[in-house]
Amino acid sequence: MAQIKKEEVKKRIISNAKREFLAKGFKNASIRSIAKKANITSGTIYTYFKNKNDLYESIIGTATNALFYQMEKRMDYFKKHLGDGRDIFTMKESIQSIENLIALTFLYHDEFEMLLIHSGGSSFDRFKSVLVKRYTELTCDMLDGLYGDTSKKPTCSVYSIHIILSIFIAIVEEIIYSAMTKDEASSYKDEWASIVFGAWHELVGRF
Repeated sequence: MAQIKKEEVKKRIISNAKREFLAKGFKNASIRSIAKKANITSGTIYTYFKNKNDLYESIIGTATNALFYQMEKRMDYFKKHLGDGRDIFTMKESIQSIENLIALTFLYHDEFEMLLIHSGGSSFDRFKSVLVKRYTELTCDMLDGLYGDTSKKPTCSVYSIHIILSIFIAIVEEIIYSAMTKDEASSYKDEWASIVFGAWHELVGRF
């Protein structure tokens, strides 16, 4: 029973903390305010979480891990099929990537809103830059695997690849900032896939 009670208290803390962070942002959110809304003491919160940042991370950690996983899974797919003779960089694949991104955005909508809009002052303040940097590194590794040191290797800069990959984060931001429904976002999937596919192929070349 004691364990069940602890889990109930933790859920209450997280639920009220999420509302506090969404309303005030990380910087202005207050442990005291969260505790009051959860009908517990501030000290109780510190028995579950080291500090405000630890509490914040516990809320959005699942979403950020899922985003990294989806990103790495996409690169693993490319690497796996590099040598099988198929054209894996297709419009169809781009649409699928956008559909996956939309689904993930709405699965963790509040968490992504916290991450992209309300994370100032937290350890996630520069998460967008960290994510795109990591995505760029994976993409460059994938291109090295495809071309090696041959003359066919694209001559585009890392900075340009960085910009193209930033489009994926821009899509999540657009969904959040514009308060789109899932159906509304899905209605734009072909347009967004065209932007990604067109930019990639114009810059890197047809594979």
